[in-house]
Amino acid sequence: DSLRQVLIVSDKFEGKSLLQQHQLVNAALKNELQQGLHALSITTLPTSKYTAQQIHDTPNCLGGSKHDK
Repeated sequence: DSLRQVLIVSDKFEGKSLLQQHQLVNAALKNELQQGLHALSITTLPTSKYTAQQIHDTPNCLGGSKHDK
């Protein structure tokens, strides 16, 4: 299991809060999330706010999951 990182830039995010943007992504990834995707780092941006400098590194997953208990 490793951390999955996604950067999603979309016109559909225009005028939406960060929470609403992530809800759109979660709905699109519903099946994958139900199949036990271990860790997902989501960065969402409206197209109007995207610049290449906004791509960032995220730390490596240290393991552990609510499913491990």
